Parts: sequence; C-alpha cells; structure tokens
Amino acid sequence: MRIQMDLNIYMSDIYGKEQAEVKNEILQYKIDHNLQPYKENTTYDFVAYMFQILGFLLSVFAIVIAVEIVISEYSNKTVKLIFCKPYRREEIIMSKYMAVLLYVIWLVIVSFIISLITGGILFTWHGSNVKTVIRFFHSMCQCSLLGKAMIYFAFSLVNMVIIGTIAFFLSVLFKSQVSALIVSLGILLFGNTVAEKIDSADFKAIKYSILANLNPGKFVDSPVHQGYTPFIMAAVIMIHMVLLVGGIIFLIKKSDF
Repeated sequence: MRIQMDLNIYMSDIYGKEQAEVKNEILQYKIDHNLQPYKENTTYDFVAYMFQILGFLLSVFAIVIAVEIVISEYSNKTVKLIFCKPYRREEIIMSKYMAVLLYVIWLVIVSFIISLITGGILFTWHGSNVKTVIRFFHSMCQCSLLGKAMIYFAFSLVNMVIIGTIAFFLSVLFKSQVSALIVSLGILLFGNTVAEKIDSADFKAIKYSILANLNPGKFVDSPVHQGYTPFIMAAVIMIHMVLLVGGIIFLIKKSDF
C-alpha cells in the first residue's frame, strides 16, 4: 500500500492533488487499522463502479420520464379532460409524480440486479464480508464490500429522485417539453460544477443549495470542502424536496388550461 501511496502522488497531475490526498488518506487508514488489501476484483466492487458510471445515464432516464408524463397531457390535449374528473388537481398530479418515483425506484433496482449478476459472472460472488473503508465527507468509515455497493446504490437512488422531482417541477412550470428538458439536463450536467465554482469564490452559502447536494455520491472517497456535513446535505435535500413538491401543487392549482 505504501507503493500505491507513492503512485497516487506521482499520478496527482492526472486526477488532481486533492483527489490523490484523499486516496492516500484512505490507504493510510487501512495501514493504521491493519485492513488487508484484497487481491481480486469482486462483484461488489463491480456494482459500486457501475453505479458511479451509470449514475448520469440513469438520471437522464429519470428526467425524460418525468418530463414526458407531464408534457404528454398537454401535447395530446388531454389535460383538460383529466382535470375535469371528480378528483382534485393536486391528487391527480401527485399520482403522476408517484408514478415517476416508482419508475425511478424500479430502474435503480433493476440496474442493481443486472450489475450484481454481471459482476458475479465476470468475477466472483465471494468477498461480500471483506472489510474495506470509505471516506464519507471528512470521516473514515469501515464497511463491507457489499455495504459499499449498497451505499452507491442508495446515493444513486437519491440522486435520481432529486433530479426527477426537479424535472417534474419544471415540466409543470414551463408546460414545454423542450424547455423542461434543456433546463433539467443543464442542472444535471453543470449544476455541481457551478456550485463548486461559486464555493471556490468563497460564497459559502452555496452549500445550502440543491445544486451543491444534487449528487450525494460526490461526498464519498472524494475531496469535500470545509463546512459540508451529512446533516447539512440531508437537511438541504429534504427542504428542497418539500419546496419542489409544494411548488408543483401550487402551480397546478393556479394553472389555466
């Protein structure tokens, strides 16, 4: 592991000095706590890696389904008929929102199962209880390889729920498929980068925005600026989710068709 630490320093020009320091902190923790390195890739490494790669693609699917389920009613001219039914508008729109959430959950679970099966075929099913360590925000946490895979699974789910909710809100706001897709994809692609640039400019209040907490997975095994904590992340996500859902209900009640 000492050799790997030296290699990380040497490779810091490629993936950044801060990232190299994080990798070395993790390795130093393993040395200090006598955590032996495992020699082979496992299914659970593969699952965690796949969710890091597929997170963006899954989020795009969440955006598309959230926008389509709202805008299709406007493009097909069926929105007036739906809201003329003997149900309150907010009940109907919330049923559609719940359908989006169920689709997102189904998509992540299916991706997890496929990754698990594929990893088992390519590598091995052994090693689920092997101890490893992750750096979550500024703290080191020991967990099993299966636990690490489940953490990435959970954070991907949270990320998709957030971006799907944002896309749903924008669809109700704009009533335009193009506008909702462009803004939603813009947030997905550039939201985190914009938040980091603003944070680097010493505007620390950005940590309370949803842009800075859009993808909880970025706080795992990665450099994290001072001031960010799990409590702030959870609180920001919950508050913004409540505001977004409240905004959806408000807009649909005030909307004219």
